[in-house]
Amino acid sequence: MQYAVTHAFLDSVRGGKFEPAYARFAAVTSVALIAPAWHQRSLSASGFFEDFTFGVLGQLQNSLLNEFSPNLQKLGRNVRKKVLWK
Repeated sequence: MQYAVTHAFLDSVRGGKFEPAYARFAAVTSVALIAPAWHQRSLSASGFFEDFTFGVLGQLQNSLLNEFSPNLQKLGRNVRKKVLWK
C-alpha cells in the first residue's frame, strides 16, 4: 500500500529511477481551475482546494486500484464461485 500511495505522483524515467509526475500535478491543478466554469460557479480559494483535493484523491485511488486489481479480481472470482455453486 505504501508503494502505491508514494508512487501515485511519481513517474518512472530511464534507468529505473522515479521523478515527480509533473503532468499529473498540472492536470489536477488545471481541472481545479476549470471546474468552476464547467459547473457555473465562481472561482474561490475554498472551491479550488476542494476540487484540487478531490483530484489528488482520485490519483491515489487510481494508483491503489492499479496496484491491487489482480488481488481484487482473484477475490471476486473466489466469491463468485462460492456464491454460484452453493
